[in-house]
Amino acid sequence: MPPGVLLIRFADDLAVEASGKTENEIVAVTNLAVQRVVEWMKSRGLELASEKTEATLLVDRKIVKQVTIDIIDTPVFTQPQTKYLGVFFDQGAKMKAHIVNTSRKAEATIMALSRLMPKREGPSSSKRKLLSAAADSIMLYAAPVWQESLKHLKYRSMFLKIQRKLAIRICSAFRTVSTDAILVLAGIIPIDLLVNERTATHGKEQAVKTTEKENTLTKWQRKWEATHHLGAWTKRLIPELKPWHKRGHGEITYALSQLLCGHGCFAVYFCRFKMKDSPLCQYCGNEQDDVYHTFFACPRWQNERRRAETEANTIITPENIVQTMLQSPTMWNVISTMASNIITQKRRKNKSN
Repeated sequence: MPPGVLLIRFADDLAVEASGKTENEIVAVTNLAVQRVVEWMKSRGLELASEKTEATLLVDRKIVKQVTIDIIDTPVFTQPQTKYLGVFFDQGAKMKAHIVNTSRKAEATIMALSRLMPKREGPSSSKRKLLSAAADSIMLYAAPVWQESLKHLKYRSMFLKIQRKLAIRICSAFRTVSTDAILVLAGIIPIDLLVNERTATHGKEQAVKTTEKENTLTKWQRKWEATHHLGAWTKRLIPELKPWHKRGHGEITYALSQLLCGHGCFAVYFCRFKMKDSPLCQYCGNEQDDVYHTFFACPRWQNERRRAETEANTIITPENIVQTMLQSPTMWNVISTMASNIITQKRRKNKSN
């Protein structure tokens, strides 16, 4: 091959990568390389399908002129983007085409999966997370190739938007929950951290992969600690991510997601959207009905709290409720049952009003 040319082969697909200082130089080198490839194929009774050939100039500038590559006397005009082995390459060399197309495909997958994951019925959160792996595999395909593109917020946001939708479905949560909080609750690592991990472990041994997984959780912990107002209630309950993320038990239910996120059947929450006139508790009338008041203070629910505290053998507070849940499947079910009983009765009361 001529200098500056690299051939990339996989099965019956061939990519010719040519570099040069000008468009004319790239065209001349590419034409020579393609001619040699055609001659080699003919000598072995093979043919190059010129009608399936695509070309794109990877130039880091806004205005890119169209050039022509000769494939067996057939002109092939450069296009804004080219797809090779499932990866889209665009002429701006930003990988925007790949991220846009991949995000659309992943979103379509989520829409299809959503029919299997209604908010209050359907599969458990662990089964929902297993179903969502289909979208994860789409987003993470060939991650080391386009990793650098996620340094741009607009590209990173495209994938985070998809992860957010997945997490909301997994946790049966309200759509107003912050992205940081719902990803923690669902155990979904942010896309930029996942891609960096995939890149660092590509082709490496298991020991390296194990180390990088721990590094990813450490980086996620730092990001979680850096969040301030958004997701503050969830961070108060789950300050440490590793015990939560590595737990071996516990399903997130519709009621439990409201306890852990603070978004749900609370008067303060409904007042934000003008669904109620007063933020005061409809049972005691003296305090604002938010997540803390409902689960930790309101006298209306003291029987549910006492029952849970008796079974857990501890006074339940925001600071220890998640620690209690993580102790065992039994303790998780104790808190989940308390949350379900309270939310079910509050929803029934709201409907009757």
